[in-house]
Amino acid sequence: MNNKLTVPGWITEKEITTIDNLMESISVELHEKSILDVGAFAGKLFYCLHDKYDDWKYVAVDPWERDNVHFVKDWNEDYYKPGNKLNRTIHELDFANYCPFAERHKNYFEEFNTNEKFDIIVLSLISPFVNWYVVLNKSYNYLKDDGFLVVRNMNITKTKKDGTDYFNHCAYMEDMLESTNFKFDKNINKGKIQVWKK
Repeated sequence: MNNKLTVPGWITEKEITTIDNLMESISVELHEKSILDVGAFAGKLFYCLHDKYDDWKYVAVDPWERDNVHFVKDWNEDYYKPGNKLNRTIHELDFANYCPFAERHKNYFEEFNTNEKFDIIVLSLISPFVNWYVVLNKSYNYLKDDGFLVVRNMNITKTKKDGTDYFNHCAYMEDMLESTNFKFDKNINKGKIQVWKK
């Protein structure tokens, strides 16, 4: 794994290691292997994994500049903390520069369609505007029968719509996941990440 975490983004080394471990367990299989990152931002996850797993197919779905998400001064702080947002916003070219090996789709996941099935789907997105019912159903349909769904940001209890009240992202996601056909596998990194299977 490339531990040069110089690519901007919120995903931590512990989270990347979790996905690295899943990829390693799947890599012994002979079929073509693929990973989908939904909400890939600048591609930090793929950038860190590609050197070790260069035989995998990498696919990213992100609205990039369509969503006007800002870079921040401190990736460990609340996005909405006053003074944390920078003027610069994410663009598809940021991802392309870090991950030229990856297939990319500038779309909201709700609008994305494919006939492919993936070994791992990582849900990196977080937004009060996501239609989680559609996202989780598509994830189920796009996952191979023995694949893993990795749900990030499960420790975030406060997510804010600009200019409105906070809501509890973690509790909402737990309710949504329990209402699907996914089967809970494990909590990792103090519950920050949850792994689910078909």
